[in-house]
Amino acid sequence: MELADGLGYLALVLVVASSSMQTMTPLRVLSIASNLTFIGYSLVGGLLPLLLLHSLLLPINSIRLFQMQRLERSVKRASQGDLALEGLLPFMTRRKVERGEVLFRKGEVAHEMFYVLTGHLRLPEIGRTIGAGAVLGEISMFSPDKRRTATAICVTDGELLAMTENQVRRLYFENPKFGFYLVQLITRRLLQNCGALEALPGRVPDAEASSARAAA
Repeated sequence: MELADGLGYLALVLVVASSSMQTMTPLRVLSIASNLTFIGYSLVGGLLPLLLLHSLLLPINSIRLFQMQRLERSVKRASQGDLALEGLLPFMTRRKVERGEVLFRKGEVAHEMFYVLTGHLRLPEIGRTIGAGAVLGEISMFSPDKRRTATAICVTDGELLAMTENQVRRLYFENPKFGFYLVQLITRRLLQNCGALEALPGRVPDAEASSARAAA
């Protein structure tokens, strides 16, 4: 009974410690430790319901920890210049699109961001065509009015992964590194879009445009 009591008290300490964590990775680690301790406590004390409960919780916490670690690796790659989103894929849902379909229009309220698995989409306002591996829709989700800054038209049939605004916000608050990832992603997207706009044929350079407005 002394062994059972010791395991029980240790499990309680781990549960309290995990509840005090402010970020998800340490919380999952402590939860896994408490699951293992409760399993040992249940085996020694012959507590079948408690054994079943933590036997079910252990793989759930392990899977979530794996997902968060994969997300953190993606964040690290993003900070080094890689915008791959593999770490986010478990949190996204698949969506098939057809050629000619308008995914969203400029000025619409944004509720999702997208990752292109297959196919191509055209952004006519900035003269860009994007394909597999591209991310779109993330800027408007964090703009003050949440309005789409461009229209996205499917050039071919394809498949996308979508993440809702609520999912993005949940990940943002659960893992601060994900917030850093979004800052990197949005900043680079803005720079890419500005470069694409500057390259559009017939665009008047800023200095010349200012002179023209002054002359008018």
